[in-house]
Amino acid sequence: MESNSNNSVGDTSHRTSVDEKLLWKIREVCSRGGDGVKKTAVRMEIAELIGWFLLLNRIHSSF
Repeated sequence: MESNSNNSVGDTSHRTSVDEKLLWKIREVCSRGGDGVKKTAVRMEIAELIGWFLLLNRIHSSF
């Protein structure tokens, strides 16, 4: 994972770019085959975990 100590608290452009790439990759992986049910459930679980990670990351970076 990359770390950039020069980012200001208000600069979210890099974070948004990373988030978009990650979500694109999740959609790509989850859309490969499957019955449309199990893959969607996996996608939701991954999205929930990413949400918690981003929340904890923002809380940690505010200290």
